Amino acid sequence: AFPSSPVVEAAWGLRFTNVMVLADNGGVELRYQVIDAAKAAKIHQGAHMSNELPSIQVEGTNSSVAPSAVLMHFHHGDASAGQTYSIIYGNAGGVVSSGEYVTIVMKDGLRINHIQVTD
Repeated sequence: AFPSSPVVEAAWGLRFTNVMVLADNGGVELRYQVIDAAKAAKIHQGAHMSNELPSIQVEGTNSSVAPSAVLMHFHHGDASAGQTYSIIYGNAGGVVSSGEYVTIVMKDGLRINHIQVTD
C-alpha cells in the first residue's frame, strides 16, 4: 500500500497515490488525488504555484528532484475533490530510479516517507 500522511492530507488537501519513473528514467511522475479542493488550491492557482510544489528526495542519499525540475503539472483550472492530477519532473542524471525509496517533501517541510518508486 502507498504510504499516507494524515498531516499532509489535512494541511494540503492532497493524498499522494504514486511515484513512478517515465521515459526510460528521464522523468518522474508524482500522482495525487485532491481530497479538499480549498486547501489544494495553493498548488493549482496563481503565478507562484510552482513555488508550492513538493520535492522528491531519494532516501539514504543527498539526491533530490526539486520543484524547479517540473516539466508539466496536469491540472485544469481549480482543483476538484476526488480528481487525480499529475506532476511530471525531469529526472536529470537518473536521480530517481524504479525500486528505490523516496520521501515527498512539501514546501512547508511536511514529509511522506518511504515510498517505493514504480515504473
